[in-house]
This record gives sequence, structure tokens and C-alpha cells, in this order.
Amino acid sequence: MLIPTDTDTAAQLAALQSSGALLELERMLAAARRGRVLGLEQLAASPDLAELERMLAEAKSRPAEPDLLGIVGVEGSESVHSNFLAWLLDPATNHGFGDYFLKQFLRATAAQSDAVSAAIADADWAQTSVRREWYALVDGSRGYLDILVVNRSAPILCAIENKVFAPESVGQLSHYRKALENDYPGFIRHLVFLSPEGRCSEEITERDVWTPADYKTVHNLVKQTVADNDGRISETARVILQQYAATLRRNIVPELNESAELQQMARQIYLEHRDAIELIYRHKPNWVADAKQICKEAVAQQKGWVLDKEDNDFVRFRSDAWDDFPATRTGIGWSPSQTVLLFEFCFRDVKPYLMVSLSPGTNEAVRQKLFDAARQNPAAFQRTANTLYSSWTRLHTEADYILDDSDYGVGWDDGAPRAKIMAWVDDFARNQFPAMNAVIVNCLREHQAKQARQPGQ
Repeated sequence: MLIPTDTDTAAQLAALQSSGALLELERMLAAARRGRVLGLEQLAASPDLAELERMLAEAKSRPAEPDLLGIVGVEGSESVHSNFLAWLLDPATNHGFGDYFLKQFLRATAAQSDAVSAAIADADWAQTSVRREWYALVDGSRGYLDILVVNRSAPILCAIENKVFAPESVGQLSHYRKALENDYPGFIRHLVFLSPEGRCSEEITERDVWTPADYKTVHNLVKQTVADNDGRISETARVILQQYAATLRRNIVPELNESAELQQMARQIYLEHRDAIELIYRHKPNWVADAKQICKEAVAQQKGWVLDKEDNDFVRFRSDAWDDFPATRTGIGWSPSQTVLLFEFCFRDVKPYLMVSLSPGTNEAVRQKLFDAARQNPAAFQRTANTLYSSWTRLHTEADYILDDSDYGVGWDDGAPRAKIMAWVDDFARNQFPAMNAVIVNCLREHQAKQARQPGQ
């Protein structure tokens, strides 16, 4: 192989310049830059864009419809949505519309499968059983499927794994599939992976098995259920369904709040200024990534705080004082450290807020004790869940976001949001964390002492 010398390279450059190709390339690049600038200027001066901004401001100024789940602070709880869905799907419960929602949901999510669709149409769903947190055990490993609908007479089942904002755990769907194959041989199995946007499984092997479904479908079915069951359901049930639809529109699929006129105008502006809008989109701030990095830096600055598992929607940390108690290392399903209790900065609504959560675990006694300690200390732990769930349970949820809508604007890069997050964390570390940490440490100390007193320990 010949290795070019500096003399060769200089000769090649001279030839390129003399050919005019380099000058032509520079001319083309300059024209492209001028075209992008012109496109941005035209977009900024567009009267349609000004009108769209006016319509958006008008829509935001309208009073928001009541949202009961939002008022009590559980609008983003995966368990709450799974509980509500199980109630809607159960023909035997007290909503008054029998198997109507169940059949409509199955038809909507099974449209891609002729075999499942035919089985759904032929089955008698009156005696269907609906279970929450179905225990899935395979090869000594366990998990809890969110919702399992079983019709033994058909026989057919529908398994629903619900991810409102949390990411899919590694191997989770394949684990549930294998457990269902073992426990329900001979059944037609309709597996549904439900999420706000209807995303596919991250496991390539499961994408052809689990049908993706979105919460827009759920919202539309709730509205359809109200409309088609006039006279069958009580006024109380009607209000409950309308409230749930409002929660979905406001918190899970907010695009449903946009009018057809607004959507059409946005579409037209995009078509007219596509290149400029794509350029803007490529350089838009990554709000969550920026805020997560600031939160991690804020945690690292606090004495006694240890960063733990980070994922798409959470930055988690713990107190180093908890590491003195082996009982805390009994969590499953979220952290390599296996810590059963963690503080969480949650970003699933873009704006961060703080929670304290219990994971599933192998030591129910310590989970129960930590849950009871939080419930018994409302001054330290606010908005604690009313029930200790076998899955994730919130022990504390801050009432307010750390940032508000006004922070996500032209001042994002001027340092003000960073200062606001840092100040919030410092204030929490001084005024709230010590009391919460003391409750947890005392609880763990009592549990450890009790275990030491027991015979055989």
C-alpha cells in the first residue's frame, strides 16, 4: 500500500482547488446556510404562527376541567390506573354496564389477530374473572402481572401489562409470557402491552407476542361506554367515568385536549415550513436530561446522600445510613443495590418532583414496618399511600413540582432553573430530609433489634 506524502497531499489539494470543485462546494454550503436562515426568518414572521400562538394561549387560559385523581395526587400512579382498568373490565362489578367495556377493549386491541378476534366474538364473557397483580412464577423467579382476565369456558385469557410512565423492566414481558404458558396451557392468550403512547416492547422476541395499546384507545372506550349505556349505568358511575376521561386527557394523553382547528393549523404550518421546523426540533432543549443532570449534581453535593439507580423517568438516591441495615437490601425489580426504599426525583411529567417509594421485596416484614412508620408520621411523610401494595408503594409525594411552566422558556439556559433546583434540594436537605431519615433509621433499628431477639436469629 502506498502512503501519501505531504507533497502528494499538497498536490491533491492544489488540483482540487484548480478544478473549481472546492469553490463550488463552499458555494453550495453557504447557500444552504442562507436558506436555513431565510427559512427561520420566514417562520418567525408567519402570520399563521402568530395565530397559532394566540389560539394556544386562549386554550391555556380556559379553566381546566375538574380532575379528581389529580386533586388527590394519584393521577400518575400506575397502580391507580390498573385498579381502574380492572374495575372497567370486570363484568361482575358494580359499574352497571356488564361486559360492554371488556368486549370493546378486547376487540380494539385484538384487531391484528383473526384467531383472537374470532375467539372474543364467540365467547360468553359473563363469568369472566379479572385479577390484579397476578403472581407469575417461572424457574424460581417471580413477578406480578398488572391485570389478568380469564374466561375458562372459552378458553381464552387477556393479560395486560400496564406502563403509565415507568419503563419496561428487562425480561419482564418474556417472564409473564412463559408463566402464562405454564399455568394456562390450551388457552388462547391475548397479551396486551399498554402505555400512554402505545409503544412496542423493548424485547425484540416479544414484539410479535404482545400487542401494543395506547391510552387514547382507553379514553375513547370510556367515552363510548358512557354514550352507549345511557339508562344502564347510574349517575354516580357516569360521573366516575367522566372524571377518569378528564384525568386521561389532562395527564396521560394531553393531545386529546387540542381542537381539530388547532391540529389542522399546526399541520399546515409544518407543511409550509418543514425544513425550518425540523432544524428547530433538532436543536430543542432536552428538558428532562438537563434537569436530571442538575438533580444528580445536587444529590452529589449533599453529605450522606448516595446516588442510586437512574432510568428514563427517575433519578434515585438513598441515605448512606440505611446501608448499615441488611434488611434494606431486599428490594427487587428496580435497583442493582437491591435497596427496598429510595428517594426518587420523578420526571415523567417533564417537571421534576420528589417521592419516596418502596419496591417489591423479599422481606415483607420490613416493607410493612417501613410503610407503617411512614403512615404514623404524617408530619414527615406526606400523601402516603393508603395501602401497602405488593408492587411499588409511595410513602411520600411532594405536593408541588420543583420547576413550573415558566421555567421552561427563553430563560432555560441562563442558569435560573439550575439555581432553582439546587436551592430546592438544599432546602429539602435542611428542613425535611433529617426528620424522614430519622423515622426510617429508627424503624430499621427497631426491626433489626427485634430480629436479634428472636430465637434462631
